[in-house]
Amino acid sequence: MRGGGGRPASECADSDKRCAEWAGVGECNKNPGFMRSQCQHSCGSCGWVNPHCAGHVAAAKQTGGIDAMFEAAAKRPELRATVHSRPPHGPWVMTFDRFISEAEADAFIDTTADHFERSLAGDVVSPVRTSKQAWCQPGLSDACYRHPLIRRVHERVVNVTGVPAENAEFYQVLKYEPGQFYRQHHDQNAAANSLMGVRLFTFFIYLRAPEGGGGTRFPKLNITIEPVAGSALLWPNVKNGDLGASDMRTDHEALPPLAGLKYAANLWLHQFDFRGPNTHGCDLRVTINPAERAPPLPPNWSSPWPGGAYDSEEAEAEAEAEAE
Repeated sequence: MRGGGGRPASECADSDKRCAEWAGVGECNKNPGFMRSQCQHSCGSCGWVNPHCAGHVAAAKQTGGIDAMFEAAAKRPELRATVHSRPPHGPWVMTFDRFISEAEADAFIDTTADHFERSLAGDVVSPVRTSKQAWCQPGLSDACYRHPLIRRVHERVVNVTGVPAENAEFYQVLKYEPGQFYRQHHDQNAAANSLMGVRLFTFFIYLRAPEGGGGTRFPKLNITIEPVAGSALLWPNVKNGDLGASDMRTDHEALPPLAGLKYAANLWLHQFDFRGPNTHGCDLRVTINPAERAPPLPPNWSSPWPGGAYDSEEAEAEAEAEAE
């Protein structure tokens, strides 16, 4: 495995004729992920392997870790959790009341308002999905990615799930107008032996609720979660006893709003680091031998709950103070 595209010294070369020019203005240090792998001759980095591309990272969950996480969350009063489905009769489906504040919801919507475009199903425009999307990530919506309230929300997600922040994809902010929908589908689309591994969980936050309709329906479970502004919905995409196998019972669909707008923030959480490989020029086609992975994180790993027991107004005040 070559990881980040590092070549043996005998193959050392630049992949772009502009590499020498870029190196001359300091890009080897300013943009090391790309330059040291693609401009190895000019940067003097022959054979270099980007550590973000090597796959030597800990798994977020061990076998059995999905059940353990949900069971722990259900017992935490500050999460205000409601269990809609649970083993042995079905997969976990859980909601958290008042997970984010109105100001936090506004931060997602306001910072992405100028970036919405037709949502994709996979990587293509499809008639099965008619909503609009905006990505809360560097280069697409820097204001969203850097917003202190949004970072605060992500800390909260890490605390609930025990999945490190870098394992999350970037927030996909969604806008549904009346009649818009996303037909039945499943969220797990990543190979277990890829750099980032499978999508373990979907963490779905309702930012604003429509005046009617707009629920999240799980057809195989006969469950529909009605959108409530500020609440969050969490479910697994893989099986508790086999983290490499998709749990197809969590097929779901976004029902169309009947009146008013629905805004939501979608976050997919992976077994391994997602953001590192996707922001450091890694070859995402690389596969990783399980023996090369680091040991999994401890079953009870989690970050500190921001600000102690969660209080939305207190969280807002602290985040705003940090931003000043």
